[in-house]
Amino acid sequence: MGEFFDKILSWHIGSLKLSDIFIILICLIVALIADKVTQYIFSKIQKRHAKKPESHRAEVVRIMFDSLVRPLHWFFITVGCALGFVFIDVPEGWTTFIGIITTLLRACSLWCVFWFALRLTASFTTYFIEKAKATETKLDDMIVPIAGSTLKFLIVCIGILVIIETLGVDVTPAIASLGIGVGALALASKDTLANFFGALVVFFDRPFEIGDWVTINNVEGEIEEIRLRVTLIRTFDNTVVYIPNSVLSSANINNWQMRKWRKMDCSFGVLYSTTAEQIETIVSNLREHVKTHPETYGPSYYIHLDSFGDSSINIRVVVYSIDKGYVQHLQDKQDFMLVVMRIVEQAGTSFAFPTRTIEFSKGKVLPEIMPE
Repeated sequence: MGEFFDKILSWHIGSLKLSDIFIILICLIVALIADKVTQYIFSKIQKRHAKKPESHRAEVVRIMFDSLVRPLHWFFITVGCALGFVFIDVPEGWTTFIGIITTLLRACSLWCVFWFALRLTASFTTYFIEKAKATETKLDDMIVPIAGSTLKFLIVCIGILVIIETLGVDVTPAIASLGIGVGALALASKDTLANFFGALVVFFDRPFEIGDWVTINNVEGEIEEIRLRVTLIRTFDNTVVYIPNSVLSSANINNWQMRKWRKMDCSFGVLYSTTAEQIETIVSNLREHVKTHPETYGPSYYIHLDSFGDSSINIRVVVYSIDKGYVQHLQDKQDFMLVVMRIVEQAGTSFAFPTRTIEFSKGKVLPEIMPE
């Protein structure tokens, strides 16, 4: 019986022995079994931590295992295949080919490690972005996405260098020549560097934060995201404008979010039949209303008789409401305008509207206009 198996295993498929193919298959099967066992252990650990869904530790464990499952699966497969080729007796003429396959499998297994690092970075970036939204400060909302993008870029660069080195390419001369190429690279990427330093200006000077209502170079809207190269502004037409960060270092930035009060110009005109006493009553009552509502209006206001218009006596009314958001500002303005209407009605007069009076003198005949 043993001789029968020895005879079968000595068969050749091309230049490879059937026993060598069995070794490769066995290594691959062992790798798949190890993958299944590892996933089973991971699932058990996750289920144990899932009993505390609000736990920070449970969320971290979930992120790590979710990021690891797919890269680890392909890592086991590539390592199993590579080990199979290592254990077999390489036939003559196949040394170079098997060496290339082994090198490629080794490079793929290394890339699985960097793949895991990329997935882990992306998952943690998303996790910390959600955490940053729950904090009062908005600085972390800006830092977390850029830190995540920078870390992913570094992982990709290091991964490419390591894999190139694994493939047998000497990267030392390339790294040594970076000193010569830095000048040319900086010159070619001056816009990219300008955008990067523009992002640093935003972080250190903090002219705005995510969610602020701003006007930058005639673009008005809400800051939605700050990236390494551009800043995204969501306009009130629900479009997105991409502004290069290099522009921010020299642009005039109007941050509406930083104001303490919002101006309400509610000037109006009353009829010319209004008496001086009625105007004094209107002005006095409006001032009293503003003074008695410090929770709504700011300390500065302008309520005065302003001018005599063509068809009205104009009263200048400028009041500042405490900034509690645009919607609340509209409500405060509506409430104040209704107060103005009631005070004018209580004073016994009314608002004026454009009128014109034409007087004809008695006994005078209008000149006759003769046709040409």
